Amino acid sequence: MIKKLIPHINIVTTAMMLVLFVLNRINDTMAFLKGDEFETLLFIMIVFSLVTSLMLIAKNRQINLK
Repeated sequence: MIKKLIPHINIVTTAMMLVLFVLNRINDTMAFLKGDEFETLLFIMIVFSLVTSLMLIAKNRQINLK
């Protein structure tokens, strides 16, 4: 059960971080995130987290179909 739940939680948290990333780009005065290096690393983390979660969900579905 937990193997199926973790990727979905990861997608939700990734979406939340992506929203904060976009809001920070649009409105700098809110200062959700500070520093260009942090934003670059955060964007990389978001991309890899989303790709990993989607791959794990696909793998779990293939195992369940067999």
